Amino acid sequence: MAPFFPQHVTQFSLDDPAIQRFARRLPAMAVTAGVVTHLYGQLFIARSIGSGGLLLVLAVVVSIVILMGFTTAYLGNHTVKQWIWRAPLFALTECATEALVSLVLTALALERWGSGRLTWADWPGFMSDIAVIRTITILSFSLVLAAVVQSVRYALVRHDRRASTARTDTLRHAHR
Repeated sequence: MAPFFPQHVTQFSLDDPAIQRFARRLPAMAVTAGVVTHLYGQLFIARSIGSGGLLLVLAVVVSIVILMGFTTAYLGNHTVKQWIWRAPLFALTECATEALVSLVLTALALERWGSGRLTWADWPGFMSDIAVIRTITILSFSLVLAAVVQSVRYALVRHDRRASTARTDTLRHAHR
């Protein structure tokens, strides 16, 4: 059976070495995730607020999928044991990046909050809400992902042992 979840980081790779290096680096992935997620939120979520509930839900779901995709791409290049410190650091870096992007957009009077513009007075509350939501989302997703990875690994090991035991038993019976 193919190793879907690698025992070693070197087994999980993409063809392009530049993409591999990019996906393994925390600053690169977390900063990109922060910029993409925040700009997506400003372009689609803020614009879909007045247009209907289904469009807003769809925009929020896509935003979460983008964030989880970046989280998976980063964590998938490291062992599960390292996720204990890598996931919180990824969340912290992603939130700090979103805060900087939000500061720039607020300074340019482009940051939207609902149907209006975000003001400097609103910014701390807005960013604390985003930071809490993003951190909880990233950390809980990382826990679920780790549980899934470990359970699939366990099932694959059990399956491999069962297959090798069956082969050994067959060989023993053939020699009798």
